[in-house]
Amino acid sequence: MEPFDVHIEKLSRYLNDVKRKRQFREIRCPTGSAELLEDLPVFVGNLEKANLILKEDTAVELGNPSVASCAFLLWTPNLSLVRDGVINLIGPDIQEAIGESLPFAQVLVVGGAEIKAQHHLLLEQHHVISNKIEGYMVRAAPQRQRMWTRVSKEAVEKGLTFEVLGRALMAIYKSELPVIEATEVIFITSSKEDVKGLESIAADVHRIKDKALSSKFIVKDDGSYECTSEYADCTECPEQDICDEIRDIIRLRRKRRVASNSSK
Repeated sequence: MEPFDVHIEKLSRYLNDVKRKRQFREIRCPTGSAELLEDLPVFVGNLEKANLILKEDTAVELGNPSVASCAFLLWTPNLSLVRDGVINLIGPDIQEAIGESLPFAQVLVVGGAEIKAQHHLLLEQHHVISNKIEGYMVRAAPQRQRMWTRVSKEAVEKGLTFEVLGRALMAIYKSELPVIEATEVIFITSSKEDVKGLESIAADVHRIKDKALSSKFIVKDDGSYECTSEYADCTECPEQDICDEIRDIIRLRRKRRVASNSSK
């Protein structure tokens, strides 16, 4: 069994229990990245400027520390555990909570036959998309599975909902990470208790991730990752393709950052 398979099953049981007590919607979406982005009311992609949403411009706040938040990612090579293209929403939608501050959980379950433990770094980095969805700002997303976000009034007027947010997340993952073959998204806004009910799973995910990665990579001062494998020659390491993939993405992001700064 893969590292997170048991947690995906535990998550499924938890959701089934909560669904019986709360308002629940299951939204089925296309599975192709291009189709997921069709006719979305807000722009999805690399924004020219970072989202900055002031309090007076906020329509809905999600995951404020005064309520509750939880965010994590689960992956598996077992595609039968992922309902590709499905968005699960437990609780009110964005359009139903104007002016409110809601507890918030965001969980992504992704599948791909070639996913390995060292891909977790790449997958987790894509979980925060504050500069890729118009009108959606991630104020804080600490590494220990918390997410605090704001949705702008303008984006709500254009039609931003959790379906739009979920479709954007799925499209970003599939278009930027070819290793991903299936994506499922869970949003919970129903209550502080429902969100906190995920914390035990989130804590396990954090421990497993750290254990799997700590012996392979260290985080450098510039935010990049350095491999600490025992292999003196990278060509002999069975994980060389993953290391190369991480370095390629870091290199690409640096180029984008330089290009963005030079255009200002």
